[in-house]
Amino acid sequence: FMPLFTIFMWLVYIRKNTYTDHLIFSFHNQSLLFILLIISLILDIIFKISTAGLFVTIFSIYLFMAMKKFYGQGVFKTIVKYIFLNTIFTILAFFAVLVLFTGSVFIYN
Repeated sequence: FMPLFTIFMWLVYIRKNTYTDHLIFSFHNQSLLFILLIISLILDIIFKISTAGLFVTIFSIYLFMAMKKFYGQGVFKTIVKYIFLNTIFTILAFFAVLVLFTGSVFIYN
């Protein structure tokens, strides 16, 4: 679903970069999120603590700073676009999970 999400990024930042640049930016950030969550899971298993919230917060701050630097816009514009794109991401992720669960029901029944 990342290529679909990238279309929204491309529309929000229509004057900045190409679709491919946005796609690479999306994949980079998604990869970082997965790496942070893997580290969180390892720490949770070893130390029997919950660190997912901390790592998601770190990622959220990183994502905001990365968007501000990569697209070169001010704080206010970046905040508005950050909130909008994260809302779109959440909606698309929800539908992707829904499709996967629905597909698995039909496949494994």
